[in-house]
Amino acid sequence: DIDELLKKPNMSPLYATRTDLSVGNSMPLEAWSPDGTYLAVVNNWSTGTSPNTSIDLYTLDMKSLALKKNANIIIPTQNSLYGMKGLDKRYIVTVEPDLNTIGHNQFFLRILDITQPQANWKPAIIQGNLSGSDVLAISPNSSAIAISAIDRVLVGQANRVNNAVKWQPILPPLQVKSGSTTDTLSGVAWSADGNKIITIDDSSTDTTTGAPPTILIPTFWNLHARMPKLQVSGIPEQSNYSIGLLALVSNPSSMTPCFAMGTTHGTVALWNAVEGTSPTRRLNTNGINAPVAIMAWSQDGHWLATSFEDINASILIWKV
Repeated sequence: DIDELLKKPNMSPLYATRTDLSVGNSMPLEAWSPDGTYLAVVNNWSTGTSPNTSIDLYTLDMKSLALKKNANIIIPTQNSLYGMKGLDKRYIVTVEPDLNTIGHNQFFLRILDITQPQANWKPAIIQGNLSGSDVLAISPNSSAIAISAIDRVLVGQANRVNNAVKWQPILPPLQVKSGSTTDTLSGVAWSADGNKIITIDDSSTDTTTGAPPTILIPTFWNLHARMPKLQVSGIPEQSNYSIGLLALVSNPSSMTPCFAMGTTHGTVALWNAVEGTSPTRRLNTNGINAPVAIMAWSQDGHWLATSFEDINASILIWKV
């Protein structure tokens, strides 16, 4: 409760309530519905040949701040989900790699109906590779989907036709060609006005000694342009050691700042999607340099919360 925290800003209070969630033994993944009425949590269990990936649905009691489990959706797959987002009050979109193909060069996109947990619609098959988390983003008006696929972003619409999901591209693939040794996109997000798609170019360069430095380059495409052109948002975040993006979240109600990113070294930075600009602000993390676990904006865009993988499982909240 932000109001309660503000009464004692220099104290670290105990949580109001705690709900233990089952997330399996694979990469945790969660998503709120756009209207905040339910929380979807992926329950991945990698236990051999049994198709046992599922999604648990919870609602939040605003008085007690406790989560109540309402439903469970079984997904007939042995693959771990790499992305999940709430499309609207009724649907959830997920993506997962097809591990049965050589090179894993195609993936599945599913639409799940929370009002029909037992429905099993055939997923759409899309060409491309998935890597990391935060690979899926929904436009602010829920009309389009963006998927980060290694070196490009795919933009399209997904619809259910009879008992199958159909993927329809609405733009040519948005590609990165920076000329570095390796270009890998990490994360994807839409700007609050829906006009820009943002990602991070996680580019590794060749070195002769030691670990290769990694440069995090915020990049974006202006979708209003006739031919969307890759633009570099700002000065790279560079280190002499391997550094990676762990979270990318766009401000849901403002373009200033437009988005925030968190790294493996605990850096939390705010950016505007304006070509050639530096971060508008690097937030004070009180000396925490542990990896960022997850980030979230308040709906009015005034507050940013970030959790860290330090010994205290710290959560910092800033008014921005």
